[in-house]
Amino acid sequence: MDNYKKNPVEFPRFSSLSGSVEKVVEYCEEALGWVNSNATKVVRYEDFIANPGKVLDEVMQYFGIYLEQKELEDILIASREMQSSSASWNLRFNKGISDRYLSEMSDEEIIYCDSVFNRYLTYLGY
Repeated sequence: MDNYKKNPVEFPRFSSLSGSVEKVVEYCEEALGWVNSNATKVVRYEDFIANPGKVLDEVMQYFGIYLEQKELEDILIASREMQSSSASWNLRFNKGISDRYLSEMSDEEIIYCDSVFNRYLTYLGY
């Protein structure tokens, strides 16, 4: 929610919650089409944050790439080093906190979003 407040020109459609919902529902409908096609690998952000090695391994296997445990560990170490470097800090769009919305949205906004997006969230296992 922070980015649209800081950069309203870059996010004109997302300058308010009510203005965002219609477009996000369109994205959700499109995403369900991909998920139902069986031609995509669904990766939930929370799962990746909780267990990046496991999820990375699943993604690699989905593409037919099988890595040794050491190779996976090297990739994760390099990724963590890059994330912690000050050079990459400005490239981050997301803060990496899955429940961040709880501190940035009012109770009314959360209830509203739950009612609108419950179908999609349930379908994806949230």
